[in-house]
Amino acid sequence: MIALTAAAIFAAATTSAHTKPRAAKELVRIHGTIAAGGTCEKATLVKLAVLGRALQICASDLRRIVVATEEGADEPAPTELDLQGERSSLARLRKAQPPQTVSILGEWRPGRRDLFLISLDLCDCGDPPPDN
Repeated sequence: MIALTAAAIFAAATTSAHTKPRAAKELVRIHGTIAAGGTCEKATLVKLAVLGRALQICASDLRRIVVATEEGADEPAPTELDLQGERSSLARLRKAQPPQTVSILGEWRPGRRDLFLISLDLCDCGDPPPDN
């Protein structure tokens, strides 16, 4: 019995020593345009739930910056998230229409669907006005 207990403790210690650190908290930056028709060419489709509205973004840039780590497996990049934050900022984003450009910076905890809004930038970046 003692030999089995010792073997179990040794196996657990060996396994925990070889686990990779995983992100416990990340900053996620999503930059792209509001998707028209739910498809993106040469971009990652990111689906957000914003105040009950499904919003799709063709993300030309999707970055993750690890803030804190813990032991465990690595999580894939988030592509379906529930955006949380200040109601007035969420309401502005909820009204965005294609092909409006958007940049979002948020805090994400891997394994969860919530993205907590830190910063939002909306741009109607159409053609610049002509020079006179």
